[in-house]
Amino acid sequence: STEDADAAAAAAQQELPFLYLYKDVSAADTTPGQSVTVTVTLKNVGASAAFDVVLTDKAPFAEEQSKKVEELAPGDNVTISYVVTPQSLGHTVLPFAEATYA
Repeated sequence: STEDADAAAAAAQQELPFLYLYKDVSAADTTPGQSVTVTVTLKNVGASAAFDVVLTDKAPFAEEQSKKVEELAPGDNVTISYVVTPQSLGHTVLPFAEATYA
């Protein structure tokens, strides 16, 4: 979005890290027992490295996923992927993933 681009540009001018987090699901429509893959990507679009980066995600019907990297350089990304198998009919809401860094 324009706001994200503006924030990334401001971070670059100040030579700060700026982390962009997004989640993708391999299929929008599923049936109970049909697995889908969830991929969460964290990218540093800022001008300096982020340190002690922790990416965490928790989805229904799956264990919490977490990945830590000591340094995420500008332009680099870190991803986690895992399989979710819905067990019931209805709409499944995937909560927001979280990222922290020093």
